[in-house]
Amino acid sequence: MGKKNMITRGKIGHVKLSDETVISMRVTIADIREGMQKPVGPDLHIAHNIIIAADSPKPLKDKVIEKPSSPPDSSHIQNLEIWEIIDIIEFENAFDECQYTATDGHTYSVIIEIEPTIAARTLEYRDDLGNPVYYLRWGTKILTKMGE
Repeated sequence: MGKKNMITRGKIGHVKLSDETVISMRVTIADIREGMQKPVGPDLHIAHNIIIAADSPKPLKDKVIEKPSSPPDSSHIQNLEIWEIIDIIEFENAFDECQYTATDGHTYSVIIEIEPTIAARTLEYRDDLGNPVYYLRWGTKILTKMGE
């Protein structure tokens, strides 16, 4: 198995919602595993993590100040009647890039990028920072290029 050499670039993404909340998104490459060897190098299987954090305006925070924190078991996600879709007004994608040296001896640039596509909010719970709880759907794009 090859090795992840180092993170070379990354960017925190932002999502502006119609309720004036701004969500920060961070994607990180956690692990890379090699698959089948091909003429263009090995298939690379990318494990990644995504973290989001909301920053809502004070009137929204005031609406959830007395609400409980979201349950650690994520059971609230299945309670669909408490969620409402919130329009995404604009966004900047988040990405992470690293250099990976494969067992074939070549170094590859591995990039993962996430683009938010749908946002939902519940006012029945609050997060640890006192915001309403948000849930995002995103698309994931993974690119592998010959490194330098």
